[in-house]
Amino acid sequence: MAALGDIFKVENFQSYLGQVCLNVYYYRLEDTPAEGNPAEGLASEFAESVIPYVKAIQSARVTHTALRVINLSGTEYFETSVGAVGDQGAGGIDGDMPSFVAWSFQLVRGSTVTRHGSKRIVGVVDGLVSGNTPSLALGTVTAINNALKATLTAGLVDNFRPVIVKHPLLTPPYNPAYSYVADVVFKGVKTQNTRKAGYGI
Repeated sequence: MAALGDIFKVENFQSYLGQVCLNVYYYRLEDTPAEGNPAEGLASEFAESVIPYVKAIQSARVTHTALRVINLSGTEYFETSVGAVGDQGAGGIDGDMPSFVAWSFQLVRGSTVTRHGSKRIVGVVDGLVSGNTPSLALGTVTAINNALKATLTAGLVDNFRPVIVKHPLLTPPYNPAYSYVADVVFKGVKTQNTRKAGYGI
């Protein structure tokens, strides 16, 4: 049974150029949850409030295939397929770049308990990049920043606040050290070596 303070892990699976790519996010439950499975509510709210902004900068060859939500502090678990997550990116297919080229966003820590976090969004399209910077409206990047640092409300009372988790490799349930995400800053077009050919996830 979920409780105030539980940490939830959101795994966002994507497919791009024949490769499975993964972004992982963490949220802390900020209040006593309503009845039911809060992991399901978080998955639904994440699909509605975060993924559409991410898709705005991705190639149309990127497919969001699944969301998996795990309560690291408890036993709740939920997984949904593409039908509830959305499908292709909205950035067209004008010069798809390799899967290891990514839009990089820094999650600024709210305390020194953890390092800063980062998200590298796959599916960079050449038509949306000029040199090392995006050639799209600043408002698009700002919208992603805001989505990644927003508290998500599932139903009426389940508020999930984004956090950065310090990583011991333990099996749930456990209570990881964390810091709140104080801000999100776009860091430019970078790479993620683990997405190079042969690495996978």
